Amino acid sequence: MSGRDRSHPIDRDMTRMERETLETVRGIVIPLGWAEDGTVTTVGISGFDERDFLISSPDRLDRWISLLRKEVEVVGVVTGAVQGLQTIRVSDYRVLEKGEQQ
Repeated sequence: MSGRDRSHPIDRDMTRMERETLETVRGIVIPLGWAEDGTVTTVGISGFDERDFLISSPDRLDRWISLLRKEVEVVGVVTGAVQGLQTIRVSDYRVLEKGEQQ
């Protein structure tokens, strides 16, 4: 066997987020902050487990605004608290179907 790295290619190519601990959260997308004109500026997840999370992807705010009040399952890295809320860096999400079990 040569000294070359023989680890699985997926393991070698993992992003930093994938190496960190991913957590799955289910809940409802909610507004958390507003501009003076009433425009939503910050969104989060109100978890079915009664934990709330701030979504930390401001570059994708329009996508999250379109999901307000929808039930979702998100996968991401939970980081430190901002204004008393845990923050989640979302790597993937899906909208839950009506009646889908928690």
